[in-house]
Amino acid sequence: MKDMLKKFNTTETWIDVETLANLKGISKRAIRLSFNSKNSNYETKIENGKGGHLYKIRLSRIEEDSQIKYIHEYYEGRIFMPSRQSNCNSSACSFIG
Repeated sequence: MKDMLKKFNTTETWIDVETLANLKGISKRAIRLSFNSKNSNYETKIENGKGGHLYKIRLSRIEEDSQIKYIHEYYEGRIFMPSRQSNCNSSACSFIG
């Protein structure tokens, strides 16, 4: 399972509060309150949306089991296929789904 995290670029992936709350099985409010905690390891950024500010959390900064769960759920049902030009190096693979 940890090999999966090495193949997926978790440092450049940002998820929203609702996604993290669903992964952890807690409320969106609990996630937002945790941003202000001294013990929080989350790296966040704020984006402007239609309804105001949207908080995004860097995937690499959440718990490892939640990262794996996110990758499984996000890519569920997709077929991993190598490109025609390569033998599937990390930059030459694509998802078809």
